[in-house]
Amino acid sequence: MKSKPLTPKRVGPSLAALLLGAGLLFPAPSYASASPAAFPEAAGSGMPAADAAALRVSVTDAVTRQPLDGVTLTLYWADTAGNRSAGRVPGRSVFAGPLPREGGGAGRYERTVPAEADYYVVGEKAGYLTFDSRNQNAAGAAGGVLRVGGAGADYAFAMTPAAHKYPAYMSGYTDGLFRPEQNVTRVELAAILQRSMGQEYAAADMKFRDVEPGKWSAASVAFVTANGWMQGTGADRFEPNREVSRAELARILANVFGWSAESGGSGTAYKDTDGHWASGAIAAAAAHGALSGYPDGSFRPDRAVTRAEIAALINRLIGRPADAGLPMTWSDVPPSYWAYGDVMAASIDHTPSGAR
Repeated sequence: MKSKPLTPKRVGPSLAALLLGAGLLFPAPSYASASPAAFPEAAGSGMPAADAAALRVSVTDAVTRQPLDGVTLTLYWADTAGNRSAGRVPGRSVFAGPLPREGGGAGRYERTVPAEADYYVVGEKAGYLTFDSRNQNAAGAAGGVLRVGGAGADYAFAMTPAAHKYPAYMSGYTDGLFRPEQNVTRVELAAILQRSMGQEYAAADMKFRDVEPGKWSAASVAFVTANGWMQGTGADRFEPNREVSRAELARILANVFGWSAESGGSGTAYKDTDGHWASGAIAAAAAHGALSGYPDGSFRPDRAVTRAEIAALINRLIGRPADAGLPMTWSDVPPSYWAYGDVMAASIDHTPSGAR
């Protein structure tokens, strides 16, 4: 009997919270311009007095997914060319105090702010890890920057309890190595997706000639294919040991999160993706801040993805903080390694080191 596709069930926040928690801004439906007196603390910001807009921030608990009250939200000028040219000092708080709580709903905070300006927000609450939007990256908030236009903006994110226990979704090898530079395979990615975003799933419906029923990988392959996240490669094969390319990863992420090709806009500026079979998915993944190109303007769609890169990417997408304070576990991932905190956070059961 064919099972009904499952909705992703993540270790961290929900899909909406993940995308929002990654810094995704949505245009506000319609906010009336407010009086300049609504933000007197922003004097000297270089902002024309008549330009104001509403910024609404929603905060949830990353584990319970419930609205979170009592969060101290502080708004700062972001380090952007537009702010600097307007005389705004990057890193300086915009207001004398935190954003007030909106009266209309739990976990919602609202303030009239200078419009056509760039911000970052820091959220603090006892018992939770500090949230800093600069550590996030998504469409409309690249580099963690919140752009507030003349129509105002909504911003939402999730905060993680400091004592929350994170289960590992990746593992090392019996020889004590993690092999961070080794390319990830299709079966490894299936297992990573199931463990980090899914749940247990019976492998009975999985029918690929090259995936042995009862093997450790069978349930993961069944899970990702039943949900349409990954597909077979033809002739009843899954090719579990084939390496995952950046283009294939973009397509898989678009399937997982429901990103349409249209969400990537008219396309990307990558010089090597025009006409590529995955060009729409690549544009969508780039627009949502999941994948980016290289300084030379290329995307390199056929380049394989490493285990370290997958750890860093999945952590960001599910809202799991990289944790450089965790103890060194794998002999080939020293604390000086670029993705040390991400590899440790992905591969060992832990509570955040900052909570100890």
